[in-house]
Amino acid sequence: MHRIDATGKEVKQWRIQHPTNQGIHILPNGNVVFPQQYNNRVYEYNPDGQQVWTATAVNPVAVQRLPNGNTLISSYSPYQLTEVDRAGKEVWKVNTQVQGLRVYRR
Repeated sequence: MHRIDATGKEVKQWRIQHPTNQGIHILPNGNVVFPQQYNNRVYEYNPDGQQVWTATAVNPVAVQRLPNGNTLISSYSPYQLTEVDRAGKEVWKVNTQVQGLRVYRR
């Protein structure tokens, strides 16, 4: 992961194993929340590259920190949305089905 300032200069770099690039969330404090699909984990790192939080999730592909401090996790196979609290405990979950889009013409 590369942290770049407003002028385009790299200010910090650290290695993340098996990143998922479909949906990360950069928080106002500069922390980064990101999924690692093949590790079944979601991580939060601070601007210095230190891990400050983690939670378990099945095949996570996108994350969003919510205003209440919980984290919304989108998973692939099974297709589901899960909200976890700061302790990583599941608050709620919904399974979804992804279906092909059909276009009908008259």
